[in-house]
Amino acid sequence: MTGIAIYVFAKDYEKALDIINPALKDMNNSSTFCPKCGSEDVTPIIRNHDYGTILSFLCLFLLLIPILYLLVFANEFGLKSPIGNIIALVMVSLGFVIMFALKLIMLIINARNVVRSSIIANLSIYNTTLV
Repeated sequence: MTGIAIYVFAKDYEKALDIINPALKDMNNSSTFCPKCGSEDVTPIIRNHDYGTILSFLCLFLLLIPILYLLVFANEFGLKSPIGNIIALVMVSLGFVIMFALKLIMLIINARNVVRSSIIANLSIYNTTLV
């Protein structure tokens, strides 16, 4: 809950509580409203789950592990093998594919949200409602 913190001395606590209680009761009984215009005709924006962070770490893993294998572990510890090289190449390729697909998906989602918000703004100008 957002609001303003009010600090009072312990001796003035009851007096401050008496002053604040009517405002708290009004706040609990009020509905959601737009902070810019004060309209109560609002709909909440429901945010979808954001998997971008998880996929970013997956891309980092898919890119970093093969590079470390090829540059450090394979030469230093003698672990280099044709199958290991193929697996590293597949992991790097998959990391790049996921990274670019994630970027494309995020661009599409952001564009959809911008279009949706501009449509809602235009409809609110003409005092119409969404069906």
